[in-house]
Amino acid sequence: MKHATIALLLLLACAGAFAQTAPLSTDAAFNDLVAKNPTAPPVADVLDLYLASRAGGTQAVASTKADYVTAANNTRTDVQVGASPNTPGATSASEKTGFADLLSLAVERGAVNSQSNGTALTLSTTPYLLGGFVGVRDSPQNWRDYAALRHIALSASFTSGTSVDQGDFSSVDSGEVKWTVLGNRSPRDIALIDQFQPLIAPIQQRDQAKATACAPVTTMPNYTQQLVALQQFVTSAGSVTAGSLRAKLDTIVGPQLSVTAEQNTQLQVCAAAVALAQSTANAATLQMSTLTNAYLALNNKQQLSLAGSAHRDTTIDDYTSVKILYAYNSAPKLTVNLNAEGDFNQHYQHKNLHQVRAISVEGGATIGRFNDGRFDATLAAKWWRNADSNNKNVGVLQVNANLYITSSVSLPVALSWANHDEANVKKGFQINVGLASLLDNYLTQSLDKTP
Repeated sequence: MKHATIALLLLLACAGAFAQTAPLSTDAAFNDLVAKNPTAPPVADVLDLYLASRAGGTQAVASTKADYVTAANNTRTDVQVGASPNTPGATSASEKTGFADLLSLAVERGAVNSQSNGTALTLSTTPYLLGGFVGVRDSPQNWRDYAALRHIALSASFTSGTSVDQGDFSSVDSGEVKWTVLGNRSPRDIALIDQFQPLIAPIQQRDQAKATACAPVTTMPNYTQQLVALQQFVTSAGSVTAGSLRAKLDTIVGPQLSVTAEQNTQLQVCAAAVALAQSTANAATLQMSTLTNAYLALNNKQQLSLAGSAHRDTTIDDYTSVKILYAYNSAPKLTVNLNAEGDFNQHYQHKNLHQVRAISVEGGATIGRFNDGRFDATLAAKWWRNADSNNKNVGVLQVNANLYITSSVSLPVALSWANHDEANVKKGFQINVGLASLLDNYLTQSLDKTP
């Protein structure tokens, strides 16, 4: 996966290879670098900037490198991360057509479709990722050749206490298979990546120039020990701030930093190279969002997915569901969904139940990230026609908002209202909460860590 990710990030970064950004001071760049990478700052760049600042240099640098795949994924409004609406513990009343390219995880509490509150843990992946364990390695060529494996999502939801609290996944409450028939909107889509193919060289050259310029700095006295100590601190801390990292560097480097005029020049040349690489990456991040939005606005406005799922139900009967999911993306940050579903009892002949348990329609509108990327929101509704229920018609209205703790981790909070109280629906108002993550963003490797 490493080589494919490197190639992908280089491709995405090329879009802004020649763009210019307003320079920052060395200290401001240090702060920006840590702020955007609090859990894994590139320690070599951080140390080089710190040493250059302590040595008294005035070199201006641009802001940090960024995770381009994360930035592109964050423009999407079509990805279903949590459980499907039929699962106890789900925080979504309407299911979306898309899914994670590689892996997603969600823990949800409460439910639209649960008489009593429940907790669900949902894992979603693709056969493409699973194939990586048996030989289908993630590479640009395999990404193209095994497209069929990327258009299928497999998800499982676990709602027992042992599953959520103790990690015992022996009991699956529901499982789903989803197939994207048309309208793939992944930022790794070949048609999008091919636009950046001719521009790989500038990024490679600038990163190589940084490595060359900073090579003399690595031979300075105590540099290796300082780098190791900094890496150990970052690893043990888990998350750092510019203040905590600078305070630790003060103790690692010591109160006195003595460098020769030649070493000071080397530090400033290294800082300049870091600035150039970061400036290129920062511009690419801005361009990536623009180009991705333009691509999505012109391509695959319509999406169609088919889904089949199996559900356990101890109150009436285990059942299966078949869904048709349709989405129209009228803008990069607006997706409208309209879905139809049929539920079928598993043992209807033995329990004197109807074969068709229920039919339903659901719809929703999702507004992408706003307020500096901290929130997105969905307005959804679902209507059931139940064959084996006292209340034949049940409706749910829901407002759902995701608060993003980081670029990849969100807290979904949903306020729902239902018109009837049935076995699988709680009447009146209900608040549902959860924790979700699109793990694709953690399965990529930033340019800062590439050799």
